Amino acid sequence: MSVGSGGKIPGRRRTLISVLILLSCLLLCRPALVSAESLPLRVLVNEPQPGGPSEVPQESEQRLIRLLTEALAGELELLGFAVSRDPAETAELALNLRYLLNGERLTLVITVTDAASERVLGGGSYVGTTDLGLVNTIRQAAADTARHARAATGISGTHPEPPPVLQQLTLRSPNEGAGVEVAGSVPLGVIADGKLEAPFLPLTLGSKLVVWKHLDGYHSERQTILITDEHMDVQLPELRPRVNWEISLSWMPQRWAGAAVGVRRYLYPNRFYVQSTNQLSTRYRFESGSRASGVFDTRLSLGGYAVTALRDRFRLGLSTGAGVTLSLLGGEETAYFFADTYLKLFALAVRWQFDRFAPFLEADLIYYSEAATGYLVRGTHGYFSTGVLLPWRR
Repeated sequence: MSVGSGGKIPGRRRTLISVLILLSCLLLCRPALVSAESLPLRVLVNEPQPGGPSEVPQESEQRLIRLLTEALAGELELLGFAVSRDPAETAELALNLRYLLNGERLTLVITVTDAASERVLGGGSYVGTTDLGLVNTIRQAAADTARHARAATGISGTHPEPPPVLQQLTLRSPNEGAGVEVAGSVPLGVIADGKLEAPFLPLTLGSKLVVWKHLDGYHSERQTILITDEHMDVQLPELRPRVNWEISLSWMPQRWAGAAVGVRRYLYPNRFYVQSTNQLSTRYRFESGSRASGVFDTRLSLGGYAVTALRDRFRLGLSTGAGVTLSLLGGEETAYFFADTYLKLFALAVRWQFDRFAPFLEADLIYYSEAATGYLVRGTHGYFSTGVLLPWRR
């Protein structure tokens, strides 16, 4: 076995070695078994299959497969079953196992089927850590398998018929190429041609399945599916795109003869942002002696939205920032120029999110400082604006 620099074993190889040692100890510590020929019920334990891409050497993975098979078979024999490992031999029931080694976790998905009809009779999923707790995980899996097997063989005898389980699950989604997972890390597959035919999941009717859907450029989402039928066709909601840029168009009643445009860059998609806003307006009182004036206001803001579910239409946001108001007043022979700096103490905004735009209302509290040139009155002023946000770049 090769090791890394300094004689240390790489993390994933070390995890696999721990699993192999634990399984080997479990097999060595088993007590003597009774003769399999005297046991009435025979269970075929098929070769375990990986539940996802493997990053361990083929030789080590083959040893893991062999030890998993022997460990489960040994536990079933201790529970009073005759166990076969040869598909050519006759058996009443078949046990299928999928596994996934992910860091320090080993996930097992077991199904029990009727060997003649291939109908699924039961099963379960189990997650164990690569320490001594893995022994208990395997024993629990074997005990549950034995319970399903005894219930199935008692249909014509003393035991009731086992509860029906999910036979086939089809997931549909408009997000082509999206990956779907269960248990947070076990992959079910990828949406192709609008659907995913999920591998068998041993779930009884009435139970719940939580799936995660993810796709580059979109927010990952979790959905809970209630298992109500043996064959289910489920439509998953469309994922929301991660918006990184938005254009802001707004209007302020206090400066009614003008408009503002802003560019917003999200530091965290759809949540925290920095925004540059520029407003141009003019004013004329239509009174004797009145003079036209022009106002250019530019500001830089930092803000964010409160934590809400991504599918909520209504969102509440807060922001702060600083800016400068440039005023130009016309005179009889000359013009006067003023520059007033200010702090945006805070702004409260609400937005209603639609698929391609988001109307908003915003109330600002502005403080003009002593550094102002004197055209605008020093102190706090309130402003109100309304507008719309448009996704620009995703």
